[in-house]
Amino acid sequence: MIHARSAREDRFREPTLEQLRAGLQEDAREAFDRLRDHLAGLDDVTESFGWHGSTWGWCLEYRIEGEDGPMAMLAAMPDDPQLIMPIDKAFVDQLPVRRLKRGIRDGLELGLEPFDVPWAIWSVHPPNILDELVDLINRRRAFSASKTG
Repeated sequence: MIHARSAREDRFREPTLEQLRAGLQEDAREAFDRLRDHLAGLDDVTESFGWHGSTWGWCLEYRIEGEDGPMAMLAAMPDDPQLIMPIDKAFVDQLPVRRLKRGIRDGLELGLEPFDVPWAIWSVHPPNILDELVDLINRRRAFSASKTG
């Protein structure tokens, strides 16, 4: 039996945005699009595709000029689209962690010790977390700006 790969899973062909979105259920697509619109609309952030292995496949990457890696990524997982953000202790230390919603705190904890992966991960669906994720993205962007100048 031959398994047809989705556009997100085919590492040899960079997908189009429409192909990437096609694998998402309608309500998840709306949440994905809302977060993408915010990220793509940031003045100093560029959007591109990046391959992130069999776990996430093709993702949309959002980079700030002068930084080594992406500020954030959107993974179009069919049942669970995700925001992935590289974080470090210095960024988390300056956040008002106790005032953040539990779902945001849980995602941040995934990227800190004792875990050895510096990625915080959040489901972008259901969409009730989107406002908090937008706020976190804005804080991450401001943190990067404060480090560079």
